[in-house]
Amino acid sequence: MKRRWLILAAVAVFACTLVLRTPAANLVAWFLPANLPIQLFGVSGTLHHGQIATLTYRQHPVVEALHWTFKPLWLLAGRAAVQVEGDAADDLRIDGNLAASLSTLHASDLNIEGRIAALAATAGYAFVPVDGQLHVTLHRAAVTRTAIDALDADVTLKGLRWSLSAKPIELGDFTAHAIRTDKGGIEAKLSSPSGPLDVSGTATLSAEGRYALDLKLKSRPGAPATVRNLLQALGRPDATGAYRLHQTGTSPWPAARPAKP
Repeated sequence: MKRRWLILAAVAVFACTLVLRTPAANLVAWFLPANLPIQLFGVSGTLHHGQIATLTYRQHPVVEALHWTFKPLWLLAGRAAVQVEGDAADDLRIDGNLAASLSTLHASDLNIEGRIAALAATAGYAFVPVDGQLHVTLHRAAVTRTAIDALDADVTLKGLRWSLSAKPIELGDFTAHAIRTDKGGIEAKLSSPSGPLDVSGTATLSAEGRYALDLKLKSRPGAPATVRNLLQALGRPDATGAYRLHQTGTSPWPAARPAKP
């Protein structure tokens, strides 16, 4: 009996080693559907450790020189997990851990950093009226097409600038902490640690895809006239001199869940 288990263990180790050494280019050709908006170019290495020269989304280059290291032990938890690291144009960078289990995408200690304009262009927006350096840290996240199963994230925005003026208007630095709510949505608390604007408030996204932005904005003492004039476009201030910004709408994600019978 003992010899039988040793043979089975040896076969399992051999099979695992063989799979991990499978050329990554072959795996992409076999398993990646041809009609996906994501395309991979210059795939090299093996399943265990490899590289993608360019990853594009809807024919737009997103990440270059993306390296990955496969984590086979996570298969015991029912997840295919990799550690990724890559760069792209406009100082866009990504590194951290990604995993997939059935229809759920997991992330942990995942850092995404880049300019707002570059990230917006990747998402399909040709122009946004602001720019700055964005840093997102996903401490823990688990999402599907229809649900947010977990989220704990920090967002830092440095050197935000308003671009719709003859000269860009410096607005300062901003931070946000986002978590999953008990009702399956997202709630983020926003603040401005430095700069000419004093900003506080929340941004929420419901489990059904409805979002709401509720902010309180006020110029700090010594703020430039350009910043004060920009705030005046929001309407009348309240008794404390603060301006309110409230926006609502519907997001394409999470997708609507099928109605229960």
